[in-house]
Amino acid sequence: MGLVYLLFSWTFIPLIIGFFEGLSLFSTSQEKFDELYNKEYSAPMKANMPDDLEKLFELKEKGIITNAEFNLQKSKLLK
Repeated sequence: MGLVYLLFSWTFIPLIIGFFEGLSLFSTSQEKFDELYNKEYSAPMKANMPDDLEKLFELKEKGIITNAEFNLQKSKLLK
């Protein structure tokens, strides 16, 4: 799209296209916007994530996994 803007920069075509792109951004829902442009913040929480975190915590409390392993697995679950 940038190439089209550059090729037609001496006309009003980029202005018109930009206007409609702006309208589409304003009419996009927050969820759709996050999905397109904020992927790291838009990942939906998995249904079983709280259970998985609880099981992981229990493994740490019982001494089956180390604190470092717990933190590593927790960060993987939360991503």
